[in-house]
Amino acid sequence: MQHTLWGKKPILSTGGLLLRSPKSIITGFRRVRVFRFTVCSSVFSCGSITETRDTWYGSNLRRVSRTKVMETLHSTIFTSPVGLLFLAASERGLVALEFDARLPSQQTIRPNPRDLRSESGRSESKAVHFRESAAAMQTYVCELEEYFARQRREFTFALDLRGTDFQLACWRALVSIPYGETRSYGDIARAVGRPQGFRAVGMANNRNPVAIVVPCHRVIASDGTLCGYGGGLDIKRKLLELEGALSGTLAA
Repeated sequence: MQHTLWGKKPILSTGGLLLRSPKSIITGFRRVRVFRFTVCSSVFSCGSITETRDTWYGSNLRRVSRTKVMETLHSTIFTSPVGLLFLAASERGLVALEFDARLPSQQTIRPNPRDLRSESGRSESKAVHFRESAAAMQTYVCELEEYFARQRREFTFALDLRGTDFQLACWRALVSIPYGETRSYGDIARAVGRPQGFRAVGMANNRNPVAIVVPCHRVIASDGTLCGYGGGLDIKRKLLELEGALSGTLAA
């Protein structure tokens, strides 16, 4: 049988003991030997979920509250000539474009990239909730289809890029690389005012959340070789071939 202390409407159940007031919580902690618990509540409003966590520590009930907003992003899976692509967008623009077969070290916005349906219940760690919607993502998919059909060289939709100031500067420099051309990591480092920071540029490229549209595939090594790519060198080569940028060492 469960017992209620200090009230008729229990708010917490711990090992068969229901606790109501701070005084009863102290009593309950001593009886069940629990020294920490968290009360979590979520409120859905205007397309987002606000989650509040109240954590109580020790017998003096020191309370620490944390509130975070779980953002809802529209998403879809696009079947492209280079494999499956995962797209996610906010009301401001495209947030992510990821290769399904990305390298293990590649950054992802998804907790479980292999199973989109399971992410609704597992995405709390990154405060993102995905809502699959082909209609909401149609603009992005249409322009990608045109790109792969060689009917589009520039994308016109908005981007919602999220990163550090340095990462954002690097990604803007990538967007400025013309279709059909390539740049070295050193070129990008100089473009962002960090001429010796080519390694940092490489890390920023690795963290690029919007592949293809933010064309990190157009960045090559200073010796003219392809170097690394989050989607794999085979995909990088295919993208550069699509754009007519393969020549000399790159085509070898």
